[in-house]
Amino acid sequence: LLMAVGPLAHWKAASLGDVARALRWPALASVAAALVLPLAAGRFSIGAAVGLAKQMGITDEPTLKAIEAGGLLHDTGKIAVPEHILSKPGPLSAHERKKMQIHAQVGAEIVDAVAFPSPVAPLIRSHHERWDGTGYPAGLRGEDIPIGARILALVDTFDAVMSDRP
Repeated sequence: LLMAVGPLAHWKAASLGDVARALRWPALASVAAALVLPLAAGRFSIGAAVGLAKQMGITDEPTLKAIEAGGLLHDTGKIAVPEHILSKPGPLSAHERKKMQIHAQVGAEIVDAVAFPSPVAPLIRSHHERWDGTGYPAGLRGEDIPIGARILALVDTFDAVMSDRP
């Protein structure tokens, strides 16, 4: 990670936006690996998300890059969720579920400070919304959910079914 941000030795004095603008995609992957992947129980496939988008006919490069970044960073907000909730092997209580649900909004707020070429925060904020409006955090429904968020949700759900998550 330090090698990826080598020119940012002054990172403590820089804003998140300054740091993000200085980083390149490989560094973004390094940050995600260091901060986010330890929080994610499965093996979310960014390639699957981008591949699915392409199969759906999405060819716009900024949109594909937003899906790629969203795939890397969609669970960033889990840093605000207590570890005992993240690793709990059984069902969550209503209180624990509320704590877990903040991760989508917190992640969007973190990523919103980054100057991406295409909006990534809405994908992160909305990746737990549901077509019928029963998702969170805003209860969006149908096509009000950004297409990139719908793709991330589908790939994340597939990952959850195929992996051993608590």
